[in-house]
Amino acid sequence: MNVQTTSLFAYRDVQKKLPKKQHQVREMLALHADLTDKELARALNWDINTVTPRRGELVKAGIVEWSQTRPCAVTGKTCHAWRVVTK
Repeated sequence: MNVQTTSLFAYRDVQKKLPKKQHQVREMLALHADLTDKELARALNWDINTVTPRRGELVKAGIVEWSQTRPCAVTGKTCHAWRVVTK
């Protein structure tokens, strides 16, 4: 096994242990990259106050990262969009 292989195993192990709501946010971003928090809230049918902390936790864990700043499809305002970190 090389470093890349062991890193991949560790990454997959972390993914399996995510709490339910974090897992749902991660999966939505994996399916639809570059979503804003409001777009995530709409897609998941959640309140924004549920989405933002979960996405923030995923950013701190290194699972999700900022991808770009663009107009939000929900608000029309310029917002950060997020994506799953690719290993």
